[in-house]
Amino acid sequence: MDTFTSKIFDLDEIDLHDDVELELVRHFTQHCSSIKDKSEIELHNYLQEKVSQSKKDYVETVSALLYGILTEPEHAQSHFHSLSLVNRDHFATVIVKLQYFASSIKFQSLKSRAKDQILWLSSELTTLNVQNIDSVYIALLRQIRCGDLSQQNTSFCYQMLKLCDAHKQWLHIYPKVLATAVFTYLRIIADHRSTQLASLQQRETKFVISLMREKWMICCLIGRDLVRLLQDVSSIPDFAELWQDILNEPQKLSSSFKGIAALLQTPTPREYLRSRLSPDMEHKLLFILQNLRINHYQRNLGWFLQRFIGTSESVYVDVIRFIVAGWYPNNQILQSDIVPRYVVIGSMLRGIKNPVVAANVKAALVFDWLFFTANDNIMFIEPSMLLMERSAERYPYITAIIMEFLKHAVEDYFPPLRDYMANCVSCGMRVMLEKGVIRSLSPIYNCPSIDDATRGVVCALFGDFVARESISSSNPTESPHPPAPVPIPVESHQSAFLGVNDGNSQSEISRSQGASNAVDDPESGLLEGTRSVNNHDSQILNDDDDVDRYLYGEYVPDTQESGREIKRTNMNEMVLENTTALNDSMNLVKGDDRRRDIETSVAEAPMPARTTVSTQWYLVFGDSLSTFKEACAAFLADTSRTHYLAMRNAKESLSEIIKVYLRMSITGHTLAAVIDSEILEVISRLSVHTLSIEARKSTESVINDRNEDIFDILMTYLWSAIIDDAANDCKKTVDLIGQVAQRSKGNNAHLVGMRWWHFFARQGNIDNNSSTQADWMPAAVKAYKKYAMLAYGVSETQITDALSDDIQLLAEQNFEAFFAIIPLLYRYAPSYTAGNMKLLSLLASIAIPKEIERMTTLIQSGTMQLFGDTINIQFLVESIHLDPYETVFLWQMLSTEFAGRQELIEKLFQSPEIVTFFHFNGK
Repeated sequence: MDTFTSKIFDLDEIDLHDDVELELVRHFTQHCSSIKDKSEIELHNYLQEKVSQSKKDYVETVSALLYGILTEPEHAQSHFHSLSLVNRDHFATVIVKLQYFASSIKFQSLKSRAKDQILWLSSELTTLNVQNIDSVYIALLRQIRCGDLSQQNTSFCYQMLKLCDAHKQWLHIYPKVLATAVFTYLRIIADHRSTQLASLQQRETKFVISLMREKWMICCLIGRDLVRLLQDVSSIPDFAELWQDILNEPQKLSSSFKGIAALLQTPTPREYLRSRLSPDMEHKLLFILQNLRINHYQRNLGWFLQRFIGTSESVYVDVIRFIVAGWYPNNQILQSDIVPRYVVIGSMLRGIKNPVVAANVKAALVFDWLFFTANDNIMFIEPSMLLMERSAERYPYITAIIMEFLKHAVEDYFPPLRDYMANCVSCGMRVMLEKGVIRSLSPIYNCPSIDDATRGVVCALFGDFVARESISSSNPTESPHPPAPVPIPVESHQSAFLGVNDGNSQSEISRSQGASNAVDDPESGLLEGTRSVNNHDSQILNDDDDVDRYLYGEYVPDTQESGREIKRTNMNEMVLENTTALNDSMNLVKGDDRRRDIETSVAEAPMPARTTVSTQWYLVFGDSLSTFKEACAAFLADTSRTHYLAMRNAKESLSEIIKVYLRMSITGHTLAAVIDSEILEVISRLSVHTLSIEARKSTESVINDRNEDIFDILMTYLWSAIIDDAANDCKKTVDLIGQVAQRSKGNNAHLVGMRWWHFFARQGNIDNNSSTQADWMPAAVKAYKKYAMLAYGVSETQITDALSDDIQLLAEQNFEAFFAIIPLLYRYAPSYTAGNMKLLSLLASIAIPKEIERMTTLIQSGTMQLFGDTINIQFLVESIHLDPYETVFLWQMLSTEFAGRQELIEKLFQSPEIVTFFHFNGK
């Protein structure tokens, strides 16, 4: 491939060729050779035969046709027609390839023709309402770069606008795509103020305004950053009118909208802040934040700023918002000497020349602090606080400017919420002091280089804390001191961020005044802080120790225990992570009541003490069992947030426990008695996941995936045992899961059974090849038989009812998973499903046209039977009195299943009940 010339990317001679493109080229070349001189009918027959041979042949054919679409616009329609004919996986293979190109860090190097074809193909797939095409839209929207007014970027911005506008009705059913589109264009409208881009700005404005007025509550998912962006464009008449409605007539936008106060109190989800950095920007920025040490990051940061910001300083705001609220360092980074976030932010501030941008950056830095509550993530406010504290001694003007800005923001940003914001700022300070982000306000308030004006601001904002510290500081030797500063290389110009007057801006909260006296040496470097971490401490810190206390010098390990056992701190102090509510809109009418019943019963179940583990268990599992219990307790401590690190530790420790359990002769009954309450309580708090098209994950990836919980660890081990045909491991895992379910009260044991089938529904959604499903689904049904008899104490003849209850709860929890598993159950567990009137009634009550069509096809092909060979005449008679939609569904399925089966039709109409019924109703 040395002479290969890319038709997708514009590459320089030194650039490596893209591996995915090389693969597509190879398949396309083979495809062209195979179809040469074939007629249209011969081509059709060849393609059908080729894709039916194996999954590998199918993927190669689809890849070849996709490459043709991307590189041969003149033949794109023909290639797409062929692609539609051979489609076997709902275009899943195409979507994966499109996602690759749409999210590539080399996207800007795509040839314009290839980029146009990606958009064209995305439009065609949207018209067909292909599953997961929404992820391609989100990836493409990320590639619109803020602050970039080049022809290439503005042209792509216009093309994406046309694509979204053409499929606006489709956007309405995908809230995340709609909200991302609004957030993206609302941000770049502010960049398109020039006369040359006036027409584009008008189209963008019309598009955004229409979406916001039609789907305002979906737009509110963006959270408080929606307000920040609206302020930037409030001078545009259409947005000024919308702004007045938000402030004065909120009900005009939506009867559910509770006003701007509710919007400001909603944190912006990280995915929206992340969406304003292109994948290339995010990749390079995270390389700095995750890999470079405090003394080695400056060169890379300089390259980053030069490449992505250049003369367009407005991008500083997007980058800083991402660093503050869009990404958090993990446990490992916090314990290392990787450059802290506040140091990177401080370095960026020195490069800002534009006073308007400087004001917006200050707002971006403290925005979340104005509305901080005790349940919020402390990482929202940590960078601004550390930047102030560790600048106080040598660079007091940094502290003065941010502190002054924070005070004026509280007073002037939104007067009706002034008291609320003051309380939030105070709450944030209290939480930071409690968690040890800073030890005290003394390093700021008592610092000799801080002027009286700044001390006055500190007293105005945090007077209670200053007074409390003054009372308790009778011994001067105990006063805390700031860490030693580490200078940052200084730019050759004076930063507008450090200037006296920030200038006027509609998104400026207030001017930073009174700090001019502190700016004695504007060319001196900005303070960088170092972590007060001792080397010997770092050698004994565990993953589940309190990172905040360790990081800021308050961690005191207990090494008095024999055998070098280390005292573990309360995991409730660890970093909080937001939970993603999955599938709430699919809950059926009874779903919420059922969930409350489950939570109540689990809460009432007896729970072993989490703080003590017997010596016997310690000898078997080491500290994995105690770690598991502590991690679960930390996770459950707050009902509105997820301790991501706690959940990760719980999954990791549970995995270690199961490994030992499978190796030793411990019974499921014995182990379940120790861990059942934690498992049941955790899974009762969580919504089940949406279905995935990703390959089934390993145990390691499940541990690291924040969307997976501890029950997924159990099911992953069961899945591995089934796939590996490890009969003993399968038996032991089923025994453990059954014993856990047995210990929940009454019918709430069906929570575990529901999760069982949800797991296999996800697997069935990934592996939609009937031949490979036959390799694992019968084993799953066989394992479920043993599970049900153990968990519910039923005989084999009663498994039908147990299965029905599990599936009913699944339907209430996750509509999509229910319809994914139903065909598999009817095919591979007919003895429990065919003729099951309870399942039939459930299907009739929630079936949608798309699923009815799918089931009809499966019945006609003989893949599944709903009624079986035994006819429940009484059920059919009573079905006439159901809702008309349900009645039509049942009789439509009956007629489909009985078509051509004369003996069953005769048997049905020879039944006296049916004859009487039709005779009576015929009159």
